[in-house]
Amino acid sequence: KISAPPLNTTSRLESVAILYTTRNDFNTESAESCINQDYPNFKVYLLDDSTDKDEINLIDRFHLLHPSQTAVIRRNEKRGFKAGNLNHALRTVATDCKYFVVVDSDETLPKDFVSRAISVFCLDSQIGFVQANHHYSQKMHSAFMKDMSQEVDLHWERYLSPRNRFGFVMFYGHGAVVRRDVWEKVGGFPESVSEDIAFSTIIRTKGYLGLFLKDLVAYEEFPESFTRFLTRELKVVKGTLEFMTRYLRSFIFSPAVTLTEKVDLFLSLSVLYLAVPFLLFIIVANVAIPICAALKSFPWWYVISHDIGGFAKLCEPLGADLKRLWTWDFYLLTVISILSPLVYQLPRFLKHPVRILRYVFQSTAVYLAIVPSLVGAVISYILQRKVS
Repeated sequence: KISAPPLNTTSRLESVAILYTTRNDFNTESAESCINQDYPNFKVYLLDDSTDKDEINLIDRFHLLHPSQTAVIRRNEKRGFKAGNLNHALRTVATDCKYFVVVDSDETLPKDFVSRAISVFCLDSQIGFVQANHHYSQKMHSAFMKDMSQEVDLHWERYLSPRNRFGFVMFYGHGAVVRRDVWEKVGGFPESVSEDIAFSTIIRTKGYLGLFLKDLVAYEEFPESFTRFLTRELKVVKGTLEFMTRYLRSFIFSPAVTLTEKVDLFLSLSVLYLAVPFLLFIIVANVAIPICAALKSFPWWYVISHDIGGFAKLCEPLGADLKRLWTWDFYLLTVISILSPLVYQLPRFLKHPVRILRYVFQSTAVYLAIVPSLVGAVISYILQRKVS
């Protein structure tokens, strides 16, 4: 377990910019958590890419309530996605900070977030950013959020902690403190949808590391509806594919990166595009093979299939083998494969079996429902090479 050391006197003098990013989703509580930091030397920049007039007015009113602590930054040309928004602020307004914090619109920071994160940089000059842990917000606006929000804790609590020693620590695009000099050395955030992964890998090839702090916790919200959840997942999948085509090669072949980090990142990214072979497996195992086995006894099927290459003859030996395939051990292995990602949650499962089982069934249904859309996103990106 890696903990933030006590705040030292030197770190309290460094200037910090808190970059709160929003686009038609301003959250007053989240913004207030930014201005209520116990660190004495910071300023909050409200990076507003909103197009909705009500949202713009809401942000302006918030700024008028806190004129000395905040500044509103808006762009005439909203290019470069979120990365463009951050780069614009850091190059034009927030120019004198030594560190900056990236905050999402739905994120709530603890009061000591900045002070504790800043104090960690003294541990090692190679630390380029500090990534905080996240829990889901207790304020649920819908049943979907309540049912699915456990995913946030499952991911952050169990998946990321070991990476400080045994894997690649990634910048997640929010809830993190970044050294400005490191940002400058790599030319800013890559202006792509996957700016977080790209920035993480680029600074790693330059010799800098990320550090994940399990005991420094911020709070975030889960998408409040299935539609918003699907939109987020589609963006993640396309953004990841964009990263793999533009930035992964230099990371994989960099001598500054260890083999463990390379394998860790590659396997982590592979989960996002495995929807394609998974959907093919579902179609073949549950549609193609049963139909083929059922229709092989009809003479007209043999005639038609012979005209297209004798497809039915390929299915002919499956009659007896199909029955031997679908036995209890086949289903047992299938269930084990499905539940294997939850093995590390066994202690939690034993404490709350009903809640965990409910989450497993609900999340499985949700993720199965979005598989066709994810496959479409993968195919769309391959054909068009466009994220949006």
